[in-house]
Amino acid sequence: MKTITSKLALSVAVLAISGAVANAQLTSVATVSVSASVTASLAATNGGNLNFGAVVQGGSASTILASASGAGKVNIVGANNAGITITATTLPATLAGPSSSTLGIGTYQYCYSQNNTNSACSPVSLANAEVINGQTLSGTGNGYMWLGATLAAPSGAQTVGAYSANMTITVTL
Repeated sequence: MKTITSKLALSVAVLAISGAVANAQLTSVATVSVSASVTASLAATNGGNLNFGAVVQGGSASTILASASGAGKVNIVGANNAGITITATTLPATLAGPSSSTLGIGTYQYCYSQNNTNSACSPVSLANAEVINGQTLSGTGNGYMWLGATLAAPSGAQTVGAYSANMTITVTL
């Protein structure tokens, strides 16, 4: 009887241990990063200033076409293939110089492209506060607007010095 009891006790102990081993689980933990990148839904930045360079007192008027070197440039970035509206919010009529001198500027024009080149652009006249509809950003979300203008002929007594003004271009989706 003692042997049966010993065998029974041993069997119960083996079953208890094997049950504990069978119920034991191995655990491993993995960490997965979650991230996002937020970009501006629309941004217009200065890509280059409209620069007439040096002009001479008593010289002639100067024109820089929107399709030429020296044209001003607005870089536009937004959603791929998004339709945009561009407004020539402020196009100055004069450049301010030293001692309250001014120099006339006008006959603005622009060209728009989805590619970062203006050599194939056909300039279109642009008036102050004009709204340009129907432009579209490229498949990569880029657009480029080049700006040209005509600088009036400086008088023979034009005050010598630097002349400048700011134009404001507004872009909306």
